[in-house]
Amino acid sequence: MSQSSSSGTGGCPPEQALISFASGSLPETERSALNAHLVRCSVCLEVVSALIAENGPASNVSSRSQPAPVLARGTAMGRYLVLDPIGLGGMGVVYSAYDPGLDRKVALKLLPPNGPHGASSPEGRNRLQREARTLARLSHPNVVTVYDVGSEGEQVFVAMELVDGQTLRTWLSAGSHSWQQVLHCFAEAGRGLVAAHAVGVVHRDFKPDNVLIGREGRVRVTDFGLARVTEVTPDTLATAEAGAAPGANGLTHASSLSGTQAGTPRYMAPEQWRGATTGPWTDQFSFCVALWEALYGEHPFTGTSPAELKQEVTAGRLRAAPAQRHIPERIHAALVRGLQPEPSARHPSMEALLALLESDPARRRRHIVALVGAGVLLLGLLGAGLAQWTYRSAQLCAGGPARVQSAWGAATRERVRRGLLASGAPGAERTWELLTRSVDAYTSDWASMHREACEATRVRGEQSEQLLDRRMLCLDHALQRMSALARELEHAERATADKALDAVHALPALSECANAAALLEAPGLPQDASVRQQVLTLRGQLAELETLKELGHLKEALPRAEALTRASEAVAYPPLQAEVLLLEGELRQLDEQIPQALERFHRAALRAEKGHEDSLATRAWTLLALLYGTERKEFAEAHRCIDYAQAKLDRLGHRDLLLETALLGTRSGLADREGNYAEAVNLDQERVKALEQQLGPDAPALASALYGLAASFYMQGRSDEAYAAIRRSLELYERHWGPETMKLATGLNLLAIIAKHRHQLPEAREAYERSLRIYARLSGEQSSRYAQTLSNLAALLDDLGEYEQALAAFQRAVDIERASKEKDSDSLANILTNMASVYRSLGRFEEALAVSNEALSLRTTKFGPRHVLVGVTLDSIGVSLMKLGRYTEALEHFRRELEIFTASFPAEHPHVATAHYQVGLALAGLGRLSQARASLERALAIFERRPDLGPEQAETRFRLALLQWENGGEDRARARQRIQELREQLKGSARTEADEWLGAHPESR
Repeated sequence: MSQSSSSGTGGCPPEQALISFASGSLPETERSALNAHLVRCSVCLEVVSALIAENGPASNVSSRSQPAPVLARGTAMGRYLVLDPIGLGGMGVVYSAYDPGLDRKVALKLLPPNGPHGASSPEGRNRLQREARTLARLSHPNVVTVYDVGSEGEQVFVAMELVDGQTLRTWLSAGSHSWQQVLHCFAEAGRGLVAAHAVGVVHRDFKPDNVLIGREGRVRVTDFGLARVTEVTPDTLATAEAGAAPGANGLTHASSLSGTQAGTPRYMAPEQWRGATTGPWTDQFSFCVALWEALYGEHPFTGTSPAELKQEVTAGRLRAAPAQRHIPERIHAALVRGLQPEPSARHPSMEALLALLESDPARRRRHIVALVGAGVLLLGLLGAGLAQWTYRSAQLCAGGPARVQSAWGAATRERVRRGLLASGAPGAERTWELLTRSVDAYTSDWASMHREACEATRVRGEQSEQLLDRRMLCLDHALQRMSALARELEHAERATADKALDAVHALPALSECANAAALLEAPGLPQDASVRQQVLTLRGQLAELETLKELGHLKEALPRAEALTRASEAVAYPPLQAEVLLLEGELRQLDEQIPQALERFHRAALRAEKGHEDSLATRAWTLLALLYGTERKEFAEAHRCIDYAQAKLDRLGHRDLLLETALLGTRSGLADREGNYAEAVNLDQERVKALEQQLGPDAPALASALYGLAASFYMQGRSDEAYAAIRRSLELYERHWGPETMKLATGLNLLAIIAKHRHQLPEAREAYERSLRIYARLSGEQSSRYAQTLSNLAALLDDLGEYEQALAAFQRAVDIERASKEKDSDSLANILTNMASVYRSLGRFEEALAVSNEALSLRTTKFGPRHVLVGVTLDSIGVSLMKLGRYTEALEHFRRELEIFTASFPAEHPHVATAHYQVGLALAGLGRLSQARASLERALAIFERRPDLGPEQAETRFRLALLQWENGGEDRARARQRIQELREQLKGSARTEADEWLGAHPESR
């Protein structure tokens, strides 16, 4: 948005000519002249751009959305009186206006009212009001202040600060400026973006036109988030391209697209071109495009049309920078990183980018000299203390790289490389490549943030000493974790190497060390110097134990954690006690010491409360909810813990992404275990969205969140969405962990299950076989993981009719589980239950019954008689009994199954439908046809609520048609016709049975 229009040249064409040009109806004879005028006149170009963005080149002009109306001076808009038009953009007209209530002039922006998602729609108005409320909370000298949002009839308006000045684009084009002056203006604008990102606002359309420079010289960013008010259809981009003025460069358009492709094409990030998730990383890209353009005088990417630009931007093909501009290499390098196509490859934040752009080594040297010089002059008056203080201050800000070298210098890197390669872990070379890429970026960002934090207090005076202390403590802990990890990896065993990347991705998020609100909200260190030193020492030990936990070194970490807990109890500082208890509890949880873990988490929650540490209290209550819900099945207690965790989270004065998403994951897991699959899906979707918005679409943390979402989708029967989610999860696992990891193998198992459900059997088989290859290399062919995956593949071979191969695979899996040192009775029971199906396919019903009965005994002993898995095995036994003609016994087992499933799942769950179906078959076998029909109809009613259960619906209708045949008379003709119609819908053995029945019951002549 511009509140000061740049002047056009004299002799601007009439309004109708501009409208005709935008719609494509201007005669060719007039078009070339107008093209030339648009190159010179920014005002007319803005008008034409707005018309194209608003309406597109549709031939039916009458059907287009109309722009905001032109208002006469003195028109009332809410409580404001309109004065004069001062700007026009793709999102509306801007007027100066008078606020009589507060006796001040404001800028009043009118949003276009029409269109399917325009500002006059409830959706558009609600979105605009939400964003305006968020912006109203944002008070920063480098952001135009939003005062109010309201409506007058169908017209929606936004009242904001009136800036007397010019746009950054006008300033750039008005004369020659040094690169230092340009950088200063952009740094000011960047600080406005940082402030907006801190309250969750993303601009999505940063460009020089949306930056204002007041007459007093202050830089302000404007038009935050307003592009979200209107949406576009999927063909908007093509329409915008088609509407570009013939003969003119389509990239000169200053107008903004909206919706998933919100932004101005010239400044759009790759994720905007793709319609993917946007976030702070998107503003960073647009900022770098604009700064590159301002410094080098040309766009960083080639391309003379939006289509060409999209191709270059998404491919990351930067053009070479003009050498004659003499821009410092550090600035060029910072811009190159900010313009990477993948968000994760860019700077971790706008703040980190600004720290690099403003890091002038020469200036720092001059500053040190000046400080020392001043110290010498004042030495006689104030003594040696001031000179020593200035020297320490200057050195502190330059000490980050040396700190990084001590933790991740060349010698350490080489020792870690040798340790990983000597571990014998499969794929160690690839692990090293991925690890160095991540750790190099982490330590580089650490050094940048260290310098920025120091200079904010010691050089620029923008930050208090208290906040500097807390930021440095946060950074120290992060570097301690990094250093501890490097030390462990220097002597990595195979198991350690396998978890190396897990530990890297679990390093503390550096963004937390820039979260001023969170740092200041947390309790400070003790005032007593001796107690303070004890706390720092114990926290150093805590960092080492956290690293051991991430690497899976439980036997080493647990006794040390117990000792650390005892040591912390002797220090009168509850926050530290809570941290240590949480760590010990997590270690005991991993070691399956559930009662002890629960006790530690309860104590941690109490210590956190005592120390007024809501973040730690939230963690403790979340972990308690997880254990009560998953291990104890005490759902009421789990919900109580979730309520406590949510209350603590809500009380925080800032957003904590890790706590928020951990609680969402726990709530989803609890909903899943209670059979509330729709709720689980909603919670998982919320979790994925939060991670995408804050971390970007390719963040490592998204991999596990998407895996959980895929599982929830699958349990709800939404197999297409489950397939998309697991595919994306696998892509992230492979990108960040490599092609041969436990995480990838686990994800491939879920992909195979989902693909099998979608009847994509070859893809399912390929996924199982790849998973087996990974497990064989990582854990060996005698591991339980290998046996379970082999059992899954055997079940698929059964479905494919490869019965002998399936039976051989099952038998091998059983042998592995029986011989395993880490015997898991349910793992064996699961294989035996599935193995029964192959025995039945081969007609070996007694053997099927035998293995199912063994599985039932194992599961009843481990879980009790009413567990869901007991119900699954009862189903297998009942099917085998029916094959043996023992329908009365089968009915007894199916009714127990139905009782368990009814108590465990919602009434419309597919497992409940399956139990009704089996009861119906057993009743039919006993000749109790009316009861059989009632059970089958109940099953069908549930199956029909699930479009993805088409085969189950068809098979149930087939059974009902067979019952209809048994009625005799005219019903038989209709029953046979129905079976004939259903034949194509039936799968596997049901199709075979239908063919045999039709052959045995030829149509009557």
